Amino acid sequence: RNVDDTRHAPAGKITTLLREKGVETIRYHDPHVPSFDVSTEEGPVEVPSVELTPEVLRAHDAAVIVTDHDAFDPHLIAEHAPTIVDTRDALSDVTDPDLREKITLLGSGDSFRPAA
Repeated sequence: RNVDDTRHAPAGKITTLLREKGVETIRYHDPHVPSFDVSTEEGPVEVPSVELTPEVLRAHDAAVIVTDHDAFDPHLIAEHAPTIVDTRDALSDVTDPDLREKITLLGSGDSFRPAA
């Protein structure tokens, strides 16, 4: 949390698993990690961090939170991402019921339900 050390970060493994499942477009935002390598059949590909904006969040099918950096604005993510999988309980401060409906807290016992 709040560091640039990615040795134990789950993002790389999650990205690889998503690509294996057919997800083609994966973007990430990390204020501490400007880029990271993603494994592909052709070899590693460098993926740059993107700015976290309402437009970026709305342009994607889902947001997956794997690190709970202090710099993340939970309300920005909750208001603009269509579906959210939160693996760190980073959005616990979001209390609006309409926004909570879009959030699945992984490991909470909630079943995953993509937004319509």
